[in-house]
Amino acid sequence: MAKRPTRNSLTYDYIRRRGQTILSLITDMGPGFLVTIGFIDPGNIATNVVAGASFGYKLLWVVPLGTLVLILFQEMAARLGVCNRSCLSEAVCPMVGPVWSVPLGGLALVGSAATVLAELLGAAVGLNLLFGLPLLAGGLLTAIVVGVVIWSQEYHHVEDLIVALVGLIGLAYLVEVFIARPAWGEVAYYLAVPHLDHGSAYAAISVLGAIVMPSNLYLHSAIVQSRDWSGDRMRHEFFDTTVSMIVGGVINAAIIVVAAAVFYRHGLPVNGLDDAARTLEPVAGTLARTVFALALVLAGLASSITGAMAGSYAAGGFFPWRKAAPNAGVQVTPEPGWHHTSGPFRVGFLVVLALAMAGLALTRNPLATMVLSQATLGVLLPFTIVPLLILTSRREVMGKWVNTPAVRVLGWIIAAVVIGLNAYLLYTLVV
Repeated sequence: MAKRPTRNSLTYDYIRRRGQTILSLITDMGPGFLVTIGFIDPGNIATNVVAGASFGYKLLWVVPLGTLVLILFQEMAARLGVCNRSCLSEAVCPMVGPVWSVPLGGLALVGSAATVLAELLGAAVGLNLLFGLPLLAGGLLTAIVVGVVIWSQEYHHVEDLIVALVGLIGLAYLVEVFIARPAWGEVAYYLAVPHLDHGSAYAAISVLGAIVMPSNLYLHSAIVQSRDWSGDRMRHEFFDTTVSMIVGGVINAAIIVVAAAVFYRHGLPVNGLDDAARTLEPVAGTLARTVFALALVLAGLASSITGAMAGSYAAGGFFPWRKAAPNAGVQVTPEPGWHHTSGPFRVGFLVVLALAMAGLALTRNPLATMVLSQATLGVLLPFTIVPLLILTSRREVMGKWVNTPAVRVLGWIIAAVVIGLNAYLLYTLVV
């Protein structure tokens, strides 16, 4: 007669199953954290420092808003890549037709170039602070390293390094939040209550663009296809995306809080990124300048890789590099090997790097250029999230993973808010 399972054996089996589930969740993580490094970058750090130094805690509300936008739309992009087996640009192209594909592809390239411009500038400033290297030379050196890394290997070869960089940078600012002793009551208030006026609209759009980068939506929809998300693993994709984006949002808020406590509270101006190094003084002391410069170099290098890759995915889908699949509807099947080793992919990231270097060569004020690049991303955001929302709300595209009615309503509300913020920014510039 079979032995009746005891309470202890049942408990053991339950713990083992739960342990296997947790282990599976952890091992499936990666694409989301790769995207996280895309918005924990020099442009993001610079924009958040300027926002905190100029307006104190008043723009903190943009962080939870941006994080909500990020979770919702990054998850849509990842789900599109998993279910439709196509990058966002590949799916949008046949939906809008050839007339609109080229301008949308052009905007995607501009957004990717603006992203990489901030990253190259950050790395160049870091190299200047460390070794006195001229900005143009430092940017060119970084661009060459980025080009070699992307040309020679796929993203997962540097994934662990990128995740580690995010952790180190984020940990430094999280520790500083407690050392800087901010006014926690004001922090809580401004996190929940929006404040916006003529003077802060530009900074608010910049913070939003620094968090929700359009290029990351293209990147996430592409790189997520490298994993097997069949069956229950689709829930793991959502876990990967959500946890990664929340981590990034917390780090963004920490940077603003530290900048407000270090600069705004004491009336100290931020005229350049070398001034921003003071945000690390509570942790690093006299080594703050060196640590900050090293963080700029590492974050700039890592996020330049993701930004250039995102530009390639966007260009490869929007522009007619290849023949469409027979009887193609919304889905377009890429030619074998396009994503990593083909000519179009390599041409795409080289074009992005070239455009970014052109912008760097024209830069006179690195800090102002970084903030401008992030504002550009905020302005371009509607041109990415609206097509994504339309696609993922179509059952013929997503099958059973189509957006639920609640997600569709929330998505359109958020899209309306983003468009409204851009309209208000335009109003402040005209009036």
